Amino acid sequence: MFPSTQNKRLKIFIIIPPALGMAVIILAITGCSKKAEALVEAKPPVTEQKPEPPRGVNVFNSFDAHNKFDKAVAWGVMNDGQAEYRGQAEWFEPAGSGGLNVVDLAMAGKGSLNITVAEDHNGQPGNPLERFLNVPSSQIGKSRHLVLVSETHPALKAGTKYWLCAEPADASTSCSWYYNNQNLAQGFAMERGPGAWSFVPGGMRDGAFRINVVP
Repeated sequence: MFPSTQNKRLKIFIIIPPALGMAVIILAITGCSKKAEALVEAKPPVTEQKPEPPRGVNVFNSFDAHNKFDKAVAWGVMNDGQAEYRGQAEWFEPAGSGGLNVVDLAMAGKGSLNITVAEDHNGQPGNPLERFLNVPSSQIGKSRHLVLVSETHPALKAGTKYWLCAEPADASTSCSWYYNNQNLAQGFAMERGPGAWSFVPGGMRDGAFRINVVP
């Protein structure tokens, strides 16, 4: 009489030595654990990085061909919380039209700054198109360039007059906006109190900066 299928399975199970069976089980469990650990270790860390701005086109640039400027002289942008307050604004006319992409100023110092791109109003800074508020001086690079990327991308029109304004954001601000080394002296605006701009005719060189747009 042939043994039943159940008995056959039982005999097959019985012929595996208990120690070996336990080793197989432990190996299987250990292997699964190692695979799980490998999967966890292989998972890259999650980091939030802002995408790089598009290259765009420089429609105004008073830096030289090597992106340099005059580091010997500068306009003051400061506020000591008492009597000393000074803001500086430079005007420009874009050589091409497009949405504002990058603003680059030759800066150094301490404290925080408010940087504004504004329309012209009777030869002085007028309605703001985009404002970069409370920009810390720690954001200024080692090369003394303060590079700001637009978030709202206001439209700039070729041949239209605009202003780039730098103002102290707090009572500990003491910054320098360096002169250009291209002998560009087309007049500027300054303020001795928030919003109290007055135009100064050319003679002394303007602060160095670059305006980049995406056509």
